[in-house]
Amino acid sequence: MCEILAFEADRRAFIITINSFGTELTKDDREKLYPTCGKLYPDGLKALARADDYEQVKSVAEYYSVSFLLEGYYILFYLKIRFRENFIWELL
Repeated sequence: MCEILAFEADRRAFIITINSFGTELTKDDREKLYPTCGKLYPDGLKALARADDYEQVKSVAEYYSVSFLLEGYYILFYLKIRFRENFIWELL
């Protein structure tokens, strides 16, 4: 159960980061929304809080993917899909 909760906390941190791009949410406010558990806590969450674009989020995901094992691949896949969705949305 702890592994599932850690994965869910990390997944939510990535989603919060990606969804905050292009909004009025500041980096400090974003960091307050992050969960205080998971495999990213605390250093990975600080790196996500400093991220300004998708490439920085991807680099955090890649850096921590060793500890994620298979979960990291799902997050990278999600980030890639989400990036494409936002790119297409901006074109329209």
